[in-house]
Amino acid sequence: EDSLEVLRAAYPYFSCELDITAALLDRLADIAYDAAIVGPLIYEPSRLPAFFDESFTVAAAYDGVAAAVKTAVDDILAKQATVRVLELGVRFGGLASRVATALGGHIKSRRCQYGATDLASTFLGDAAEVLDSRGLADVHLRRFDLEVDPAPQGLTATTYADVISM
Repeated sequence: EDSLEVLRAAYPYFSCELDITAALLDRLADIAYDAAIVGPLIYEPSRLPAFFDESFTVAAAYDGVAAAVKTAVDDILAKQATVRVLELGVRFGGLASRVATALGGHIKSRRCQYGATDLASTFLGDAAEVLDSRGLADVHLRRFDLEVDPAPQGLTATTYADVISM
């Protein structure tokens, strides 16, 4: 029996990681000759949405960040009426959806504003679809270039109590 299939059956939550492993094993001889092909295999565009939203290891990291942001926001809201949180690099919306879900009550009550940015407009469209499909339309998405002064882009850095990026 195929070892990867045994692993898939035993650990279904590692599906994304096992798909990447299978792709790497399929190209092992090529990788031995040119290790530079590993990056494109791992970050193949068709794998990215699932990797950044369904991967067990990425989800665990996102859940940890969401819990930490929730704790920080709770602490801030104990001392002031509102708080603004900004995410840099929203990509496909996986982290934004987890953080916005954790902050759901605060966002719905308008005590917390969650904004998410990305340099690539295509990622903003992907993130909007993910967030809308999960009922998280209150996340404010916008294009932002980290290498350019934030003020002309409509962002004032000092108005955000918590800035996150992964």
